[in-house]
Amino acid sequence: MTPERWQQIDQLFHAALGYEPAQRPGFLVSECGGDEELRLEVERIVFGIGGDVLQHLFEAVDYREAGRDLAALGAARGRVVRPI
Repeated sequence: MTPERWQQIDQLFHAALGYEPAQRPGFLVSECGGDEELRLEVERIVFGIGGDVLQHLFEAVDYREAGRDLAALGAARGRVVRPI
């Protein structure tokens, strides 16, 4: 999953939470504009479909991509002070 796709999912997820649960499916159908994969991905997170939501999120993120994004933002900078 690309960082852009994850951002799209994240934005829709947070927007969907602003609606009553019964209104969320209609909101997602409207906002996803026919992108069924996007709609299903957000629904899985919003409604916890298919098991542990956090596990699903971890599996959805490509950490190599996320790491490059963090490094570009300077968030991955650091140094080892001492071993634990």
